[in-house]
Amino acid sequence: MIALFGFAGSGKTVLFQALTRSQKESYDLSKPDVGVAKLPDVKLEFLAKSLNSKKVTFPFLTFVDIKGASKEEGFSVKRLAQLKDVSLLIYCLRGFGRDYNCSDDLESLELELI
Repeated sequence: MIALFGFAGSGKTVLFQALTRSQKESYDLSKPDVGVAKLPDVKLEFLAKSLNSKKVTFPFLTFVDIKGASKEEGFSVKRLAQLKDVSLLIYCLRGFGRDYNCSDDLESLELELI
């Protein structure tokens, strides 16, 4: 599983929806959103067709959208516990706005994980 991790308003959910082609968004803060991104493979399709395969299983990636917290409040222990089963952690940082310094968010996120 791949977790999208960042503060509220960083664009995590938009990225999650784009990757998983999902429009659903849960407002239950206790549970993260989980979605699957299918990875089409032309070579696999060719092999399956050539070998008259009855079943073709395409590769996929599972994404988890960890609900964001405000920078002032930080993440609860319960939300941080949702990260224990992930294989990869992707930091989502706000990078918009003229006077915004995303390195502050990065430092805060890393401190949350310590």
